[in-house]
Amino acid sequence: MFNSKLIHSLQARLGLAMAAILALAIVSIGSSVIITQTAKGFAAAINQAGTLRMQSYRIVASLVPAAGEEVLSPGVRTRSLVSEFRDRLASDRIQSVMQKNPSLPVQDSYRLLVERWESVLAPLISEYISQALAAEPSRLSPDRLTNLRQAYIAEVDPFVDVIHQFVRALEVEAESKIERLQLIQLIVLILTLVVVVVLLFVRRDLHRPMRELLATAGAVRHGDFSVRCSHPRDDELGQLGAAFNLMAADLSHTYEELEERVARKTADLERSNRSLELLYTVSRRLSVETFDEKVLSQLVDEVGRLIGARGGAICLGQPGDEQAFRLATTALSDLPADDLCIESSDCVRCFGDGNAHMIKLQSENGAYRYSTPVADKGEQYGVLLMDIDEASSLEEWHKRLLDTVAYHISLAIQREQQLSQNRKLALMEERSVIARELHDSLAQTLSYLKIQVSLLRNALPQAGDEKSIEILERLHSGLNSAYGELRELLTTFRLRLGEGGFEAALEQTVEDFRKRGEINLVLENRIGNCRLSPNAEINLVQIIREALSNVVRHSDANEACVSIDCDHEGRVTLLIEDDGVGMPGVEQLEHHHGLAIMRERARGLDGVLDVGRSTHGGTVVKLNFHAMSGQGE
Repeated sequence: MFNSKLIHSLQARLGLAMAAILALAIVSIGSSVIITQTAKGFAAAINQAGTLRMQSYRIVASLVPAAGEEVLSPGVRTRSLVSEFRDRLASDRIQSVMQKNPSLPVQDSYRLLVERWESVLAPLISEYISQALAAEPSRLSPDRLTNLRQAYIAEVDPFVDVIHQFVRALEVEAESKIERLQLIQLIVLILTLVVVVVLLFVRRDLHRPMRELLATAGAVRHGDFSVRCSHPRDDELGQLGAAFNLMAADLSHTYEELEERVARKTADLERSNRSLELLYTVSRRLSVETFDEKVLSQLVDEVGRLIGARGGAICLGQPGDEQAFRLATTALSDLPADDLCIESSDCVRCFGDGNAHMIKLQSENGAYRYSTPVADKGEQYGVLLMDIDEASSLEEWHKRLLDTVAYHISLAIQREQQLSQNRKLALMEERSVIARELHDSLAQTLSYLKIQVSLLRNALPQAGDEKSIEILERLHSGLNSAYGELRELLTTFRLRLGEGGFEAALEQTVEDFRKRGEINLVLENRIGNCRLSPNAEINLVQIIREALSNVVRHSDANEACVSIDCDHEGRVTLLIEDDGVGMPGVEQLEHHHGLAIMRERARGLDGVLDVGRSTHGGTVVKLNFHAMSGQGE
């Protein structure tokens, strides 16, 4: 494991190289210091040992007295030289070297030198000095001195050879230390070169990957996250390259996520912008333009295109209603216009419980319908329907958009209802004014004419001119008819649609004619959620009153039925049928005053009025028109 780490780790190799350099430096310097310290004093010791040879020969020279010199003089000089020799043999220079544990040859040669001196030369020279320095010169034996001198001189040369051996041993020891130092320095130099070679290899392993890392870092800095380091080794740079590759991959993934988030945010902003534009368009159109089917259909189409719906519709009604009024529509579910509803006369599923919900259609394409309530302040006016391919394709922001659009539509319906109510009140007020004017003018005139005709009848003799009497009767009858029709007209003009609205006015109209005769009148009001304009409501009530007036006065019927129906497309059908004697022929109908009034009001509704015989033998009056027609006053 250690070898593997050492091989693959740049840090370990660099550390080992630095440690080797440090160790080599320590070894080199330490060995130099140690060897230099141990070699210190050898030169002085060699020099000192060399003086021993000279001192030995000086002692020999001192043994021979000069001409005329006394015998005591050489003895004194020799003793001095011997003392000096002893001092040099035991000098600090030599002892310092011997105390450093020199090699065995040095120690042996020095020990031999000392033993030779102490055992051979020192006794001879001591005896010679003793003889030479005797107290009585007469007792000196020249032969003894000569023998001692000859013996000493004979031992000097071998002794000098011993000194030579000692000096040579010192020189060899000093040279060996120097050679050892040279060897150590050579080894350190070689190891240093090895370390340098290792560092060169390390530099090679460091330089190329480092350059590649820098190039990769530069590419990443400029936004290119596709670059990767290709350093394959398991060293630190390889690990760094792998970590860098991982970082580049993470950065690439992060940038991709950021780009996706930016794209999503941009798409959200674009959707929000389109939603705001659509809501502005919806609000502007509903507040400025005419509130009709065309405008609402355009709005439904724009909403459908924005959310990807196949079509849509706005139906008026409330939860629980079986029949709703389709206010506007586009092509829902690719169905024909008459088959847009889930089931005929059944709007319960679309209205639900008053909350937004999804409906699975029974069509072959498997579409879904999303119903959004059109409501404000707890009051529901209808639903906004959107057909989509898949239920999952409708996102939350689609639902929020539909809720907001439905809210704006509810405000528009509420505002339209308020305007319609205001127009209705204004129309009622205008008709009341006309009724008062007719009553104050034409009604008073007709009353005056009736009185005058009555006075004229009383003034004429009973046996007067028959022709004059006939004309007078026709005049009286015409005035009565005109007065009755004027009273009916005044009643119609005074008709007010109060708080109960159109339904209450129908009930009141039927109840009034019930009281006028003994006919059983039945009202079947299935108008439902159809939106009728104030003018259409007035015209429809007046047509019913005119028809019932004819039924009461001319039909001689026992029963009559008034039925009003409105389908989901807004088509209104009014049917008034009795079981009486029926209407006269077509020629007489063309000149019938009441029928002319009904036809005129039907044209005001853009409708078609038909009068004929019923299956029961009586008369049937049928009116067909669209609920959104008759907007004029």
